[in-house]
Amino acid sequence: MQQRLQSVLRHETGKYRSKIKTDRVSEERWDITDQGYYYGPWLEGTGSRNETTRFKGYGTFRRITQELQERAPAIADVAFSRYIEQLGGS
Repeated sequence: MQQRLQSVLRHETGKYRSKIKTDRVSEERWDITDQGYYYGPWLEGTGSRNETTRFKGYGTFRRITQELQERAPAIADVAFSRYIEQLGGS
């Protein structure tokens, strides 16, 4: 996420990136949030300001979510294969 933001944010001061936090909600779930930062919806492209300005947003959170959903099966295969090997399976 941080690498993606570094590549898309223009005129960055570091303020927005400092608001990005990753929290483990449960054993299976993590949340990534900008802690409700007031520019967050505009930067993502989901705010009401995006309708009245030329800036349509970066869509960083949406793109990262899509990429992770596409990569999830491969990530799970690697993780589960380690556990299967430890249990003596094939």
